[in-house]
Amino acid sequence: MDIRVHGLIAGSLIGAAFALMLFAEPSALPQAQTFAECGTTPDSPQVLARAAYVYSIADQETLFEKNADAQLPLASVTKVMTVLAALDTLAFDDVVTITPEALTPEGESGFRIGDTMKAGELAAFTLIESSNDGARALLLASAEKQHMSEADFIDGMNKRARGIGLSQTYYMNETGLDISGTVAGAYGSARDAALLMAFLAEERPAVVEHSVEPERRLKLKNGGQLLARNTALIGSAFGATIGSKTGFTDLAGGNLAFVFEPIPGKPVSVVVLGSTREAREADAERLARFASETLRKQGACTW
Repeated sequence: MDIRVHGLIAGSLIGAAFALMLFAEPSALPQAQTFAECGTTPDSPQVLARAAYVYSIADQETLFEKNADAQLPLASVTKVMTVLAALDTLAFDDVVTITPEALTPEGESGFRIGDTMKAGELAAFTLIESSNDGARALLLASAEKQHMSEADFIDGMNKRARGIGLSQTYYMNETGLDISGTVAGAYGSARDAALLMAFLAEERPAVVEHSVEPERRLKLKNGGQLLARNTALIGSAFGATIGSKTGFTDLAGGNLAFVFEPIPGKPVSVVVLGSTREAREADAERLARFASETLRKQGACTW
């Protein structure tokens, strides 16, 4: 082919490519974002919580931390480990019966002695409703299946925590309820809580997949049903939320741990400890938006 023809073809291709670049939508031009955003970082969020931690799971990168290793009361964030430890033994279809002993913790979830339900359904109800009776029933059912005591089950929770690498976490009961005016039912750090949520998101997502539902009906095998309403609103604020759990006691203040996916394939674990019941959601939302913006800018700069 004549060299002039080659030149015409090449010139046409270059011109077409330039036209595409000139008239394309900004979203089609990642390099434009790169030039505008590289070298800048989002403003660090201000949170009321005593401790906070934001962790990019896929990148194994800390995005934000505040007193991340301080050992603080966990309150009902404890129930995440209770459910995990129980479902290590109980199959999702195993039947759990509500006994008088299951109804001893503080709080009322609507259970009656003799109610029966599937373990997986009870686990979801327990996380959504933050049911102390549900946590107790799961402990008792799991301990009975393993022919162990309640203390053995709690010890198993602590061994599970150490196996995951949670160095600041220690459980003394299954609910996280304060034992006294000065002693909490469980302690842990924001970093540990974030790593536990990350573990569940990656290794055991079925354990927490229902925990973000606004409400869920627990069908009792002996008839009737109970309605659980979520104690966290964060799941509805971020559509790609994978799992969440709140906590509140006098000693703990307001706690919240959740995992969401701001960018496909980039899950992030966010934890606030020692906020207030009213401010924990606002703290978590600020951190989530910070994480989303940080990952978006990182993606633009690596184009």
